[in-house]
This record gives sequence, C-alpha cells and structure tokens, in this order.
Amino acid sequence: MVRFVTVPPTNTEEEYMQHVKKERSVKEWIMPTIEDQLSAKKVARNGVWAAAFCAAATILVVGLNAAGADILALDHWALVDAALFIVIAVGIHRMSRTAAVSGLVLYLLERVYMIENLGNPGTIIQVLVLTLMFISSVRATFLFHRLARTVPVPPRAANPPSVPPIQKIICVKCGSDKIYKNQQCLNCGELITV
Repeated sequence: MVRFVTVPPTNTEEEYMQHVKKERSVKEWIMPTIEDQLSAKKVARNGVWAAAFCAAATILVVGLNAAGADILALDHWALVDAALFIVIAVGIHRMSRTAAVSGLVLYLLERVYMIENLGNPGTIIQVLVLTLMFISSVRATFLFHRLARTVPVPPRAANPPSVPPIQKIICVKCGSDKIYKNQQCLNCGELITV
C-alpha cells in the first residue's frame, strides 16, 4: 500500500522523522491501533478514564453547588448520573461491550441535554476528546471479544498420554542416589553400569 503524506520543508532527515512521528502519534491518539487482546485492553482504558472524569466532574460541581456556588444548575440528582458513570467505568474496565456503548450514549445524551437546557455543552475540545475516548473504548471492547473468539484453543485429549515413571539409579557400593551425568557416583566415585 502506498501512502502519500505532506512533508514540510525540512533541513535534515531528523526533522523529517520528527514530523512523521508527530503525525503518527496524533493519528494513533485519535484512532488507536488494536492488534491483540492486550492492546484492546489498553485502548479500552480510554473509556474508563473518560467515565471516571465525567463522574468526578459531576460530583465536584454538585459539591460546589451544595456549598453555595451556582454552576450549571446541577442539584443532588446529578449524583445518580455520577453513579452511572462509575458503574460504566467499572464495566468498561471489565471489557463489557454494554458498558462501553452505554457510556458513549449517556455522554452524548448529556451533551444534547446541556445544549437544549443550558445552551452550553462544554468546551469543544473537552467534548471532542471525551467522545473520542468513549468511541475508542467501544471499538476496543468489541474487538477484544472478537479476538477472544478467534484465538484457537488446543483441544483437550480424551486420554492424556501416560508419562513413564522416572527410574532412580542407586549406587550399589554406598547406596547414594546422587549420580553424575557420566554415571559416576558423587558420594564414593564408583562408576555405575546400568
């Protein structure tokens, strides 16, 4: 596959490699590569962190509102929302597809609610970053389970092969079982013939 990239004018090969590395890191952050179950678990952690952030931010705002501040007009019922995000974070950590999809849907529904009722969904960067983190966790959990089905499990034998018993060699002269590789007793030096 041929890939064309725009290359900024550079003076050295090192500057070019830094540009390529930066381009890869941005792409990898937006749509992380998932190759196996371990990388799927690592990518799914994005959703765990996003859900934990949503829960912590909600708890913080409700606490500040209880102390007398008037931020986003959230009351104590928003703690139910925070509890849902905590449950979603635990579910995504356990690689639950349902939790990952629920996290994405709940977050997007909250943004729509905030636009309709408050006119402010949050900063664009925050919304974009958290949405991408939830999307990554959805991809990762689904691919984790798909990869789990495709990993071949060796069939278990009905009758496992019998292992012959290990024969112990004992020196006739001294009765020691400490025999060296060349069939020589380590205790008395006698050569053992089998």
